[in-house]
Amino acid sequence: MSSDRCWKVQELEGGIRLVTLDCPDRAVNTFSRRVLTELNAILDELQRPGDCSGVLFASGKEDSFIAGADLEEIARLEDRKEVEELIKLGVNTFRRVERLPVPTVALVNGACLGGGLEFALACDYVVAAETRRTLLGFPEVLLGILPAWGGTVRARRRVGLQRALQLVLTGQRLNGRQAKKLGLVDDVVPPEALLAAGRWFVKNAPPRKKPLTRLLTDNRWVGRLIIRVARRRVLRETGGQYPAPLAVLDVFETGVRQGAKQQYAAEARAALELSRHPVTAQLMRLFFLGEEAKRHARECVQSDEPIRSVAVVGAGLMGSGIAGLLADRGITVRLKDVSPEILARAMRRIRDHLAREVQRGRLSRRDAERVVRRIHPTHEYSGFRRVQAVIEAVVEDAAIKKEVYEQLARCTAPETPILTNTSSFSLATLSLPGMEHRLAALHFFNPAHRMRLVEVSSLEETDPVARSRAVQLALALGKIPVLVRDCAGFVVNRLLGIYLNHAIELLPVFDDPLRLESAMKRFGFPMGPLELLDLVGLHVAEKVAVNLHQAYGSRFRPPRLFEELRRRQKDEPVRLIERDWRGKPKVSGPLAQALKSARSGGAPADRLPAEPDALAQFVLAPMLNEAVLLCEEGIVDSPDYVDLAMVLGTGFPPFRGGPLSYGDSLGWDRVMELLTKIAKRRPEFEPCGLLRKLAQGGRLTRTRLDPTQGTVPPQTPPGGETKEDNSAPIPLADTKEPPSASPESPPPDSR
Repeated sequence: MSSDRCWKVQELEGGIRLVTLDCPDRAVNTFSRRVLTELNAILDELQRPGDCSGVLFASGKEDSFIAGADLEEIARLEDRKEVEELIKLGVNTFRRVERLPVPTVALVNGACLGGGLEFALACDYVVAAETRRTLLGFPEVLLGILPAWGGTVRARRRVGLQRALQLVLTGQRLNGRQAKKLGLVDDVVPPEALLAAGRWFVKNAPPRKKPLTRLLTDNRWVGRLIIRVARRRVLRETGGQYPAPLAVLDVFETGVRQGAKQQYAAEARAALELSRHPVTAQLMRLFFLGEEAKRHARECVQSDEPIRSVAVVGAGLMGSGIAGLLADRGITVRLKDVSPEILARAMRRIRDHLAREVQRGRLSRRDAERVVRRIHPTHEYSGFRRVQAVIEAVVEDAAIKKEVYEQLARCTAPETPILTNTSSFSLATLSLPGMEHRLAALHFFNPAHRMRLVEVSSLEETDPVARSRAVQLALALGKIPVLVRDCAGFVVNRLLGIYLNHAIELLPVFDDPLRLESAMKRFGFPMGPLELLDLVGLHVAEKVAVNLHQAYGSRFRPPRLFEELRRRQKDEPVRLIERDWRGKPKVSGPLAQALKSARSGGAPADRLPAEPDALAQFVLAPMLNEAVLLCEEGIVDSPDYVDLAMVLGTGFPPFRGGPLSYGDSLGWDRVMELLTKIAKRRPEFEPCGLLRKLAQGGRLTRTRLDPTQGTVPPQTPPGGETKEDNSAPIPLADTKEPPSASPESPPPDSR
C-alpha cells in the first residue's frame, strides 16, 4: 500500500483486521472526501467472503482518534450540490460500516468528536482509552450545524432520546468514564490495553442491554413530550437566534414520529440548509479566526523547550484560578501572597473546584491530588530564581504592581519574563526603568479554567524571548491568544468599559431600567449591563472606569451614578438587581434611590428609542466607534481579531459575529447617525475618522476566510474601500476545537 495512503490494513491473529487511519501531513485525523473514498475501497475488501472474523478501527495519531470532518475542505465547496454529495458520501460510508457482516470495534484514543463520533457509533462497539485527552461529543451545534452522517440516529439508539438530545444540543464533551456511564462507549481501558479489549469484543460479541429508563421513555408519546420540553428550554436560552438547536429538535422529532429512516433523511436536509445559513457563516468564521489566531501566535514562539515551572504572585480569585489551571496542565507553580490566610483561601478554592470536577466525573481523585501537589503556596520569594516565568495577578493598583516588580527584580533571574494580568493599565504605565525588556501582558478572563481567550501584549522594548514565553504559555494552557499592541484595557476591557459606562449613564432616562436589561438580552447578550455589573462587582467596575478615564479622557468618564451608589454602600457591596419571591428580577433599593437622586439633579435629555433593537443599537454605538478606533490606531493586526476577542471574552452575541461584523451588517452610516445624536450631549462621542470613511461605503471584517492558508487573505487597509463578499463558508461537521460560541457564553473578566 502506498505510504501516502490515509488508511492502513493489518491482519492480526484469528482473522482480525486492524484498520488504522493516519492522515499524512496532518496533526489530527479528519474525514475528507479522500479519506471516505479510501475507506469505501477497504470496505469493499472487508465485505467479500473470506476469513475475516472482526474489524478494529484505530488511529495512527498519538492521543487523537478522529476530530471530525475536514472543515478546510468543506469551506471550499461553493456549490450546494457538492455539499449534498458529500453528505450522501458520509452517510452511505458509515452505513456500510454498520452493515459489515463481522463485529466491528472503534478503539478511541483521544479526541473523538463530531464526524469522528458518528463513525465510532457506526461500529458495533466502542472502547475508549482512559486518558485525559480522550473526549467524545457532538460539538457541531456550537458551529451552527448538526451531525450530518447519521449521528443523531445512532446516538439515540445508543443512549436513548433524552441523553442523545442533551449530547447534541449542548455540544458537551465527555471523557471515557463519563461516556461509559452514559452508555456511549462499551468499556474504558488503559491506552496500552485498547487492542486487547478490542479483540475481546470481537471474540465475545456481548449483547448490549437497554436500561429500563429507556424502555419507559423511548416511545412516541413520551418522546414527543421530551422534545416539547426541550424546545421550550432552547427558545428560552437562545431567544430563537440560533437555528441549529431548533433543527436538531426537528430532526429528533421526525425520528420519534416517523422512525429512523425518515430521521436520516431529515438530518441530511437540515445539514444542507444550515450549511448556507448566515448564523452558521458567522460561527464558522469565528472558528477559523480562532485557528488563525493560534497559528499567528505559534509563529511568535522561539523555543520548543516545554514550560515546567511558573510563579504566580497574587492568590486572589484570578491568581488562584491561574495557578490551578497551570497545575492542571502539568506545570509546577509557586503561588505567592502576603499572608498565610490568603493562601489558605486560595488553596481551598482550588481544592473545591477540583472536588467538583471529580464529582462530575471529569477528573479522577488521583489526578486531582496530583494537581494540588504541583502548587506550592508561599508568602516569600524563595525559589523564584528557578522559575521560567512569573505571572503577576495582584490587585489592580499601579503602585502595588510596581512595588511587586521591584521585588521581582531582586529575586528572579535577570532574563525571567514578568507577565502581568492587568485588566486596565497599559504596560507603558506599569513599566519600571531597566525592566522593560522583561515585561509583557498575559490577560486572562475569569474563570480562568473556562474562558478560552487570553490577550497577549508587549512593549517595543520587550525582549522577543519574553514575548515568546508569554505566547507559549497561553498556548500550553489551551487558550486562544489574541495578540494586541499596548494600550490601557487592551481590546476587551476597553470596549466593555465604554459600553457599561454609556449604558449606566443612560439609566436615569428610563422609567423602568429593566427595559435596558431586556433589550440587551434580546439583542443576544447572556446578561444585561446591570446583571453584568453585579457579577463583576461595582467596586471593581468603578476602579477600572477610573483607570480608563485617566488613560483616554472624557469619553471614558465614569457614570455619575457610580458616585451615587457608593454613598449608599454600607458594610456589604451594593447590588443593582434583586430577585422577588418568584425569582423575577427587580431594581434594587440602592439603585432606585440613586436613580431618584440623579433625576432630581436633572436627567439626561435623550429621547431613547422604544423598540428594543433600536435601543440596543443606541446603547452599543459608542462601543462600535471605539472598536473602529482600535483599528485606526493599529492596536490589532486585523479587525476580525476585535470580533474574536469580544465574542470569547464578553459573550458578545456569536451569531452577530462581533461588534465590527455587526457594524458592517448594520451599516456604518446608521452607526454614524446614532453617534451624531449622542454627541449632541457628549461631544467626545463624535465618530472617529475611519468610521466617517466607512459610513461612505465599506466594511471592516472579512466575510469569507480561506482556511487552507496559514493566514487569511489580506485585508484592505483601514480607511480603504473594501469589496463586500456575501459568500460564506459552508460547514458540515466538527473538527479540532470549536469556538466558544454557546448562546450562554461565560461571563467576562470579573475580578
